[in-house]
Amino acid sequence: MIQGVVAIAALSIFFHAYNLFATEFKATVTRVIDGDSLEVSHADRALTIRLHGVDAPEISQPYGRIAMVAVFRQVFGKIVRIESHGLDSHGRTIGDVYLPDDTLLNEEMGRLALAWSYCKYSHEEGFRQLELEAREAKLGLWKDTEASPPWVFRERYGIGLDQFDGHCFPTIRLTEQQSADSVLP
Repeated sequence: MIQGVVAIAALSIFFHAYNLFATEFKATVTRVIDGDSLEVSHADRALTIRLHGVDAPEISQPYGRIAMVAVFRQVFGKIVRIESHGLDSHGRTIGDVYLPDDTLLNEEMGRLALAWSYCKYSHEEGFRQLELEAREAKLGLWKDTEASPPWVFRERYGIGLDQFDGHCFPTIRLTEQQSADSVLP
């Protein structure tokens, strides 16, 4: 019993010392891992941050390296503000990452059409709307009509075995006649 109390007290001191309970903190970006993950230096520790609400292509997928470079150009070496949403199953901090000018990086990746709305873990309407607009305009990765979501890629190649099917939006397919009818009065 006493050992349990001592362990809990030690963990509490550790977490408070490193501000890991904080829901918002500032940190310097020291590494960009891919289009939705980066590493920051905070309280003399390296923390991996996973962008909340978006899922960028894996590095080996089309647009994967482009997404990584886009993140790199926007945040590397900069002090960013992070609003934490807790930890994911890999121990990464899930966060909203704000650039020095207060632009939300998560949304910016959607605006650049370099990430999917990750509605399995987030129901942010802003992310979903950005994806829909980019799809309609055929921007970024949406230029590729066969673009494969990262969760499908990970499942196919056994990376993380994510079982999410990605159906956030209703699929709307119009026949040529229905399309013509919708234009005509």
